[in-house]
Amino acid sequence: MKHKNNCLRQEAVSPVIGVMLMLVVTIIIAAVVSGFAGDMGMDKKTGRV
Repeated sequence: MKHKNNCLRQEAVSPVIGVMLMLVVTIIIAAVVSGFAGDMGMDKKTGRV
């Protein structure tokens, strides 16, 4: 039984890493889109709203 529990624990690591990577990518994309959206409201010559 001990060997079976060890296998289940190792197999569960991969989905956790996959979910973490997807969250990181989503946060990075949201930050980039937010940066571009913030720049759209600024005047290009003066840098003011």
